[in-house]
Amino acid sequence: MKRALRTLRLLAGTLLIVMGVLVISPAAHAAPMASAARSVSVTFRNQTKYTLHNRTYQVMSGIWTLHPAEYIAPGQEVYWRTESDGFMTGTSGMVFYDIYWGGNYDKYFTIQWNDPYVGSNSYKLGGNALGTGWWQGFHIVQSGGSGNNAQVTFTLLPN
Repeated sequence: MKRALRTLRLLAGTLLIVMGVLVISPAAHAAPMASAARSVSVTFRNQTKYTLHNRTYQVMSGIWTLHPAEYIAPGQEVYWRTESDGFMTGTSGMVFYDIYWGGNYDKYFTIQWNDPYVGSNSYKLGGNALGTGWWQGFHIVQSGGSGNNAQVTFTLLPN
């Protein structure tokens, strides 16, 4: 009986030492792996000579893990990210940016995304700044955006 208790204590002590080494090892301090079932990571590039102002943003499904910038300077690249938050859910959201154009904010655009748990990802661009008319003046080029943990790039360009 005494031998069994001594063996058990030795085993418990060894286990505590191993757990301590794992907790303080470099791997324990590394960034956590993505655990969300679905996510959308956005890179946005402002390739215009105008400053953009974020009027509003919202997530309809999921959570923000990186919020959009309030202002985007000419030539600046910014990032935002949403991810699912729940069992068998996706993520969706939108941003609304005004363009400081000609002394006021009379031009705007929106970007919406949806990365559902089941089905294909979708993206929608809107706003009075986008189009081919002389009064619109801008277009957005999208690249990437597929997969469960999507990485998509939007580039705002003058027409």
